Amino acid sequence: EFDMLILDMGAGTLAPLQNLPHVSSYVGPGEGAKERQTRFLRHLMVELDRRRSNPFGNRRIVVLVDGFGTLKDEFSEYTGTDYLSAFYRIYSDGPALGMHIAMTSSRIKGIPSVVDDVSLQRWLFHLADPYDYSGYKIRGTDIPAPVPGRCVESSTIRQMHVATPVLGTESAVKQVQQRWGEADKPDVIGQLPSLVPLSTLAAQPEITHDRWVIPVGIAEHNLQPVSLELYEGEHALIGGSPRSGKSSLLQAIGDSVVRLREQHPQGVNGLGTPQVWVICGRRSPLLNHPFDRIATKPEQIDVMISDAGMTTAPLLLLIDDAERIDDSKNSIKSLVEGDYPLVHVVAAGKPDEIRTMYSHWLKDVRKSRTGVLLQPNVDYDGDIFSITLPRRSPVALTTGRGYVVVGGSSVLAQAVSPDGTE
Repeated sequence: EFDMLILDMGAGTLAPLQNLPHVSSYVGPGEGAKERQTRFLRHLMVELDRRRSNPFGNRRIVVLVDGFGTLKDEFSEYTGTDYLSAFYRIYSDGPALGMHIAMTSSRIKGIPSVVDDVSLQRWLFHLADPYDYSGYKIRGTDIPAPVPGRCVESSTIRQMHVATPVLGTESAVKQVQQRWGEADKPDVIGQLPSLVPLSTLAAQPEITHDRWVIPVGIAEHNLQPVSLELYEGEHALIGGSPRSGKSSLLQAIGDSVVRLREQHPQGVNGLGTPQVWVICGRRSPLLNHPFDRIATKPEQIDVMISDAGMTTAPLLLLIDDAERIDDSKNSIKSLVEGDYPLVHVVAAGKPDEIRTMYSHWLKDVRKSRTGVLLQPNVDYDGDIFSITLPRRSPVALTTGRGYVVVGGSSVLAQAVSPDGTE
């Protein structure tokens, strides 16, 4: 009849509770804990806003937070204050919308008034400083004995002793499972993966007469596939510093189109068989990949571009290390600027160099305001697409992470990688 969410900021003592059929997410300590904690708080923020807009018919939610003091410490720095303020708002406004929080703290002095003032129940166990009880008018014999499980309720000054299962917590959880069965509840928090092999991405390219949709990763906010959208005459740019994953993303994009072709050998939507051509330098990992055509020398590039202009089938042209590609005859520039509805260019390069190239053909690629910025410099790299990047990221921007930009709007994501990448 209700959902339970658990945020364990302690030593993981609440971990057995994650097997309860009521629990739809458990976030505990360990690797990637800060990222999961951030996603936990943001989920509550989104849920509160959703219930405010539609307050009827919502399931009741019980949120358990063990270690409020640690939570406050973790999110008190500049990058986390918004989440902490939102948590206070959820704590005070949530009950009216069916969201209830029960939490523990080992430091009673650290509980802010915005939380203490709206707490309807306070159970005070053994405190290190007996003087701390006086703030709730608890004195003398009303102070509970230093016995684990003994506490006093602040409003009634009534002493209690908390019951614990004789069989232990894990056995008690199993009994609940046996009684109610195992509920198939998806984890509502989830975690952004650090690696997304192409074969695991639940999306594939779509090629039509007027639009290409190319999946490029998993969005951080909803953990769903995110794609680039290229309309007739539009192209995409992948920006990233060395070893940020831009070449891997470029290869994965090419592989996805090749797989689409293998599934539709007779052509896609009456447009013929898609081709994947590559222009790159000798240090590019795409050089030895079995795409349809690869050009590295200026004379090869000129011939390839000339052929691309006469293609009668969908063509994806991948250009790696684009800022280094010699285009002395402006053949690439003519292709990007020209009217070639079947051709789309996806180029990759270093943002630091791209920003200073005012007469380069990449300037015309940038006009589409579509692409990916991997591990970007948030102060400067957004200028490539004339956007402002968020100054704070809810997750660490490790290799392959960055912002997918479509039409000037950015989405934080983990980029897809070719199969076999470790």
